[in-house]
Amino acid sequence: MPPGSAPEWPVALYVGGTADPAYGRGWSQTTAAIRFYINGVTRAEQVADFFKIQTVIRRHPQHRLEVSFKPIQDEFEPGQRIAVIFRIRNVGQNSIAFRQGGREGGSRDNQYEFLCRYNSKQVEDVGKSGHLGGLSGIRKLRPGESFEEEVDLSKWFAFDKPGTYNLLGSYYMDFMDTTEDASAFWPIWTDYATADFSVRILRSQGKRH
Repeated sequence: MPPGSAPEWPVALYVGGTADPAYGRGWSQTTAAIRFYINGVTRAEQVADFFKIQTVIRRHPQHRLEVSFKPIQDEFEPGQRIAVIFRIRNVGQNSIAFRQGGREGGSRDNQYEFLCRYNSKQVEDVGKSGHLGGLSGIRKLRPGESFEEEVDLSKWFAFDKPGTYNLLGSYYMDFMDTTEDASAFWPIWTDYATADFSVRILRSQGKRH
């Protein structure tokens, strides 16, 4: 596969009589990469021995983040667009880097995931969770810096009844090495930034006679 060309798909890594499926790929003008699922330390060491490379065991980066989802207003009228502001603030002592994008390609950004309950019952997701990938970039936050983005919840739930909806919001995060010469493809840790919040829908006033 020439550097800078798109890896053909689908592919698998076959070593020692066992095939490991690919789950991601990336390329630039000068490099190309494919990711594979390798299950277990023993299997990882077998693959590393085949390629004559050293295994690197990932460790939790110990980042400290303040996470919130805040509705753009306290109450919403029936049929009104429902949106929240997602915010991450780096409250740790070290800079962080994470991948933004790459999980959309459809009607909504599926880097976000939401669970919603109304009157103690789970609310149906009316959107589509499938995605076709997409463009992505690396965002860096120094200590004290924040990242904010508006999310349209109407792409997940109908909010067609008055009252309070309780939600758990999650943001999928590939944490990257913060050094400038780090690979653009390989995360050092994968996790979710999560927070609880609620949305209140007012009762329709109807027409006055």
